[in-house]
Amino acid sequence: MPTSTRREKLFVLNKVLDNCHKVGLNHRSSALADSIFYMMKPFGFGTITEKEYVRLIVDALIWEGNNPGKEFRFAD
Repeated sequence: MPTSTRREKLFVLNKVLDNCHKVGLNHRSSALADSIFYMMKPFGFGTITEKEYVRLIVDALIWEGNNPGKEFRFAD
C-alpha cells in the first residue's frame, strides 16, 4: 500500500522508529540500515524514497544516541 500524503509518510516514519525502539535497534546496531529497510518494505515506498527515509530514521537514532533520555519524533 503506497503512502501518498505527508501525514501518512510521517505516521510511517514514526511507526518504524517505534519498531526500532521495540526491538532494541539504536545508532550502534550492526546492519542498522538493512534492518530499517526491511521494516519499511511493507509500506510500499519506492526504492529511492525508501533510501531517503532509511537515512532519516538512522539520523533520528543517531540524534537519540547523542541526546540520552530523549526520544525523537517526526512532527507535522
